[in-house]
Amino acid sequence: MNTLNHSSIVSARGSKLIESFGDANIDAVIITSPTNRLYYSGFTGSNGVLLISVHGTFLVTDSRYTEQARNECPWIEIVEQKKEGSQISSLAKKLEIVKIGFEEESMSYSQYLRITRELGGLCELVTCQDQINVLRSVKDQNEIKLIEKAISISDIGMAKAIDVIAPGVTEKDVALALEIEMRSFGADGIAFDAIVATGLNSSQPHHRAGDTEIAVGDSVVVDIGAVYCGYRSDVSRTVYVGSEPSNQFKSRYNVVRIAQMEAISLLKTGMTGHEVDLIARNLINSSEFEGAFCHGLGHGVGLDIHEKPMIVPGSKDVLSENMIFTVEPGVYFPDWGGIRLEDVVILEKSGARVLTQASKHMEKLI
Repeated sequence: MNTLNHSSIVSARGSKLIESFGDANIDAVIITSPTNRLYYSGFTGSNGVLLISVHGTFLVTDSRYTEQARNECPWIEIVEQKKEGSQISSLAKKLEIVKIGFEEESMSYSQYLRITRELGGLCELVTCQDQINVLRSVKDQNEIKLIEKAISISDIGMAKAIDVIAPGVTEKDVALALEIEMRSFGADGIAFDAIVATGLNSSQPHHRAGDTEIAVGDSVVVDIGAVYCGYRSDVSRTVYVGSEPSNQFKSRYNVVRIAQMEAISLLKTGMTGHEVDLIARNLINSSEFEGAFCHGLGHGVGLDIHEKPMIVPGSKDVLSENMIFTVEPGVYFPDWGGIRLEDVVILEKSGARVLTQASKHMEKLI
């Protein structure tokens, strides 16, 4: 696997996190989620708890991973786990920490009770999940390069999927072919199980690829992503199987494409996720397909396939420069099928730049 990140960049993230709390007087943060542990340390092992403090960063992990941790993150003090939870509490007492932030989304209730009991009232535990996630949503230049590489691989995978699509080929056949293609071009894995949905199955946004055979006249939705150095991509395309798409397919496809283009063209820093979602949603709802857009317009991508910012109804996430997220409007009809187009964009000072390059030709000629 390629190097996840430059040590100088990763090592600075903990300090930036502590500084971001400002007057909240949080002295340290306990990181328990695997993705945030990876982001703030560079440690790729599957076990460990991270303590980021004003005095330095500490990784508590068991003997299976101590050597790996020292190699991957030499700027962090590695503490071998002897008894679950005790090292974090001991460190907090030793460092005379008064207030500790924690991830309420990943710390279990039993972990919370144990650490609280071990601290014996010497420290106050406070939630800080939002601040942790917001910092991750703004990508640095190294992250941008890794995501761009993951996107270029998924573009290749999508081209393979479109090439394989033909009458008699199953959804599983297409999913397998595109995964092999992406791995052969450098993917470390797939970002999620590929969605290949043909005919009526395409009316389900998250249909699981199965044994259904593709037929002439079908609308086929393909939604895929690659993993490269831990970072993920996400792209969706829809094609009509046949020599000439029906007028119904064309009208629905064009509404989705125009909604996507409009949302991307109006993107700018300072907007909320809700405001961006509303651009595409209002356009679709003002057409004859009102109510057919049944999911959010997009989501951030990075170490997780779904992360901040969320581009969905009600989202208060404020968009800023170097955020990377999807724009994926769709329309779905249970008695007909569905259409979705998804691109990944990066928000820059001048507006959004589309990173996805996969073709948007609406038909697969046969």
